[in-house]
Amino acid sequence: MKKAAVFLGVSGALVAGGWYYFEHLAHDHDHENGHDHSHSHSHDGGHEHGVGQLSMYFDDTDVSLFFHASAGDLVGYEHYPRDDDEREQLESVLSYLASGSWLEFPQRAECAWVSGNAETSQLDADHSGHVDVTVDMSFRCERPRNLSQVSVHLFSEYSALERIDAHWIRDTRTDTVELTPANTSFRLR
Repeated sequence: MKKAAVFLGVSGALVAGGWYYFEHLAHDHDHENGHDHSHSHSHDGGHEHGVGQLSMYFDDTDVSLFFHASAGDLVGYEHYPRDDDEREQLESVLSYLASGSWLEFPQRAECAWVSGNAETSQLDADHSGHVDVTVDMSFRCERPRNLSQVSVHLFSEYSALERIDAHWIRDTRTDTVELTPANTSFRLR
């Protein structure tokens, strides 16, 4: 539990001013009445369409991850599911994201998924305004010395996602990398 608290504190410090989850709560308007999502929202670091945030913390054999993006980019809409098809689509996206199968570690690092959770306020019928998806996940790598890079395979699945700002901490090193459809991996230096 102590590691998780340290990770959240450090990841928050890493992305201060750019962490979208909290600031978007202050921005509330209706998407249903002609609101065009072809523009980006960047309310001083708030909810921004097309951009995801990824924070990873490597602690010996443990890998902790937090991912955050607009539900519109991942699900295709930000409203409460209107029918069974939309509910099924939303649940499928959440299940896929929580599975961790969209992350790739070097085989020689022997990493295995430990736990994962994906959430959105989209399942709250009373919620209105911008909606995001957040993912918390952990992995265990039996040979962490061989953990030299991470690949993120979300762009081919979610074409509205244009960029992921990836932040990572390992030992005394930290870095921020911009991932795009053309650059889906980052090296751990």
